[in-house]
Amino acid sequence: IAGGGVVDDDGCAAAGCGLTSEERAMTFVGRGGTFMQETSYKYVGHGRGDFRPIQTQRPSSLNACFCVGLALALALLLLIVVVIWIPRPPTTTTTPLTTTRFGYDCTAGYLDWQSLWSVDKQNFCCEHSGRACQTTSRSSTTLPPRPYVYDCRAGEQNWQAGWSVSKKAYCCTHAGTGCPEQPTTSAPYDCEAGFWNWQKGWSDGKKVWCCQNERRGCAVVAASSCLIWGDPHIDTFDHSRADFYGEGIVWLVKSSQVHIQARYKATPFTNGLAATNAIAIGGPFLGGHVLKVGAMEDGQITWDNNPILTDFPSQFTMPGFGEVVYNGDGNLVDEAQSHLERHIVHVNLREVHVQVMRWNNHINVRITMKQISGQDGHCGNFNMIADDDTTEQITLRMGPMPQSESLFRNYVAPSPGKLLTVDDCPPHKQADAGQTCKTTQPNMRPEILHACIFDVCFAGKQYAEQDGVY
Repeated sequence: IAGGGVVDDDGCAAAGCGLTSEERAMTFVGRGGTFMQETSYKYVGHGRGDFRPIQTQRPSSLNACFCVGLALALALLLLIVVVIWIPRPPTTTTTPLTTTRFGYDCTAGYLDWQSLWSVDKQNFCCEHSGRACQTTSRSSTTLPPRPYVYDCRAGEQNWQAGWSVSKKAYCCTHAGTGCPEQPTTSAPYDCEAGFWNWQKGWSDGKKVWCCQNERRGCAVVAASSCLIWGDPHIDTFDHSRADFYGEGIVWLVKSSQVHIQARYKATPFTNGLAATNAIAIGGPFLGGHVLKVGAMEDGQITWDNNPILTDFPSQFTMPGFGEVVYNGDGNLVDEAQSHLERHIVHVNLREVHVQVMRWNNHINVRITMKQISGQDGHCGNFNMIADDDTTEQITLRMGPMPQSESLFRNYVAPSPGKLLTVDDCPPHKQADAGQTCKTTQPNMRPEILHACIFDVCFAGKQYAEQDGVY
């Protein structure tokens, strides 16, 4: 037999995958017999052998399954190796977006989340971005206190314009500064709006309100005078009328630069009512020096408590500040008083002029000066509003003067004095006093006439003439 291979009993080729099994050919020999193998021969030509068997072939199903399974196993093994050994890209962490469909931006305002964020935003940002958590995630361990992120002392003088919104909120919460002002009531006027042109652009009502309440839009006055006379009566810088009857040392002018005080004291003729007994002038504008002028009988003229102007007339120079002249020149309300002997002290300073008429037991005073911001006293607050310079309002604003502020060496404790009016004077005495005042000063203004009647009623007829000399 030429070629051929050995075939096992299972019909699978011993040579492995891809071979076919051989099957011997059988021939029928009759019923009831047995099978026997019959060999067939075929001539193949001279020189090629004498015989070769003819075989039938069929594929081996078992062998094919084995081969396919082996191939799949090898392929799977190769895939696993490839997956293990192929280089992987570096691992990266993606930060979740802080802005979500709920509208919370977990970066905006984070520096002060405790004050600025709502509870819902804190909870959301803690859960989704790990920010604004009150405690560490899912534990009871409290986070350490957050350090201060703003210096609330830096730039505090200009916090309204210089600080950011978050710094204002932070410093208001943690330091009590930078808090927005809460207006109690709405002002009828905005005194900042149009201030650059207030003289022409503001209404009269706005000028009055802003001047009275915010010191804006006040008419600039070159100078004005305050008059003090009698028991005493006062015509303020704003030309209001005030009357004070008690004893004590009071402020006539109290300001940052100019200090002028008066000593009110009862006289033998005023039935317990006070009159102006002396004045004292000092303050920074005089370099700490003090000038005093008292009445004729019980007072002196002194500079730093040293007597000056002991002769009449005479003059005293205050180097660097001005001069004091003592003579008989003065203003008369009426020429009918020209027969009176006058002793008038003229204090000529750089910013203030004071004229003092010295009588035996009291003095009359005229103070002429320019407006000083913030000033007040019995001469009024000089804000061009007369209505707030009544006796009651001035008393309420100024109160009693403590001894520590007094420019006088001899302190007179304040006392309210007798509260008298012209109506306390008997009618017949009022009539006589009125006639005396009109005869002495025919052109007297009504408010001056009223004061003159009061003084004559309670202090004597000499006041009718003396009250008219300043």
